[in-house]
Order: sequence, then C-alpha cells, then structure tokens
Amino acid sequence: NAEGQWSFVIKRMAGGAASNRLFDDREALEGLELDGPYGTAYLREETPRDIILVAGGSGLSPILSIAAGIARSEKLAGKRVMVFYGGREAKDLCAARELDRLFPDGHRFEVIEATSEGEEGAWEAGASRVQYKGFIHEVLAAYLKENALDFGGFGYYFCGPPPMTNALLRMLQLEFNVPEDQLFFDSFL
Repeated sequence: NAEGQWSFVIKRMAGGAASNRLFDDREALEGLELDGPYGTAYLREETPRDIILVAGGSGLSPILSIAAGIARSEKLAGKRVMVFYGGREAKDLCAARELDRLFPDGHRFEVIEATSEGEEGAWEAGASRVQYKGFIHEVLAAYLKENALDFGGFGYYFCGPPPMTNALLRMLQLEFNVPEDQLFFDSFL
C-alpha cells in the first residue's frame, strides 16, 4: 500500500517445508525476495461495471489486496462488490473473516464461499456469507443465475491455481460471452 505495508495470507501445511520454515524460522525471512505478479489482476478504477472477485486457495491474498483498493477508492464507492472464495474444506475458508478484519465497519462486500470437498453446512455463521458446495466457478455461475444477474455486467478479477482460473476463463468467455476486456486474472500454483 502507499505506506509500504505488505500483508500475506499464508496457510501452514502439516509437513510443509516452506510454510513451516516461515512460521518456525524467522531468520528465513531475512533477505527473502518476492517475485510477481505477472498477470492482469490489478485494480482498474475507471470501470463502469460492478465487480466480482474470485479466489481459490492462496489466490485470496491478491484478491484481498484488490478489495482493499476498492474500499479506498472514491471512484468505486458506488460499485457492488461480490467476493467468491473456494477451498477444499470449511476449515480452508477465511475470505469472510479476512474481509471482516479489513473492513470492520461492514463495508459493501458480499462474500460467497464454497467447498469442493468435506461436509456441507460446516461453516462459521455470518450475516455477510453465503455458502455453497462445489467448484468456485460453478458456484459463481449458479449464484448469478439464481439472482438473475447479467454475466456481462461485471468486471471479473480472479486469482488461484491454473485449473480454477482456466475453468473460470473458459466458462465466462465461451458459455457466457463475457468480453476479454472485462477479465483480469493471475494463475499460479
């Protein structure tokens, strides 16, 4: 941000060499170099459309950064913002919690979370959350259809693993004819 503050969402994996080193060996952080992003998922304030943010797994970090930019932007003050976040199991979901932490005043973000595995209905309670079971691109399509929303009426920012970003890109372009200039994404492992 403008103050030079960097924030990260890091999931500690049992037996994970990288995450355990980051949590257990603070000296490992000294001299750490960051690289990227290289995609197109950066905030554009000159949009005439409402905004949909989609994240899978660690793709939540850049989506939270974009959400923070939207919250600070006077130009985007009147825009509707929906955040779709997918994880394998309910324990993996943290989008609503992170957005609540960033925007304790109940900012205008609507959070839709989904799990691809695990038990249905095992989520934390929360007024701003809607929960589904399925892959996040399928949940996005179902949600927009259920609420009679025009797929072409949004700018889409999405980040996550290649299978998720590829599926979402194909669906939005081929099935719903969303123009390429409304799609901004980063695909990574």
